[in-house]
Amino acid sequence: MTRILYVVARNRPDVYTALRETFVESARLGIVLDRRGDQPVSAAMTERRRLTVDEPLRTRGWARVRIDADGQAALA
Repeated sequence: MTRILYVVARNRPDVYTALRETFVESARLGIVLDRRGDQPVSAAMTERRRLTVDEPLRTRGWARVRIDADGQAALA
């Protein structure tokens, strides 16, 4: 089963609130605030495969991530 995760920028609580009021969270849908800090990325972190949501968080204030049943994630 494919899941959808909305990640909302910490400086956009209005978007977070609107998504929470619009969508009911379920096993298929999650809404979270970006928990990453402003710390520099360590070498260990750059070596891992990571989905980069920085650009949509900066430009829109949110990112929608599709997580397939096999665990693969992609911006939706």
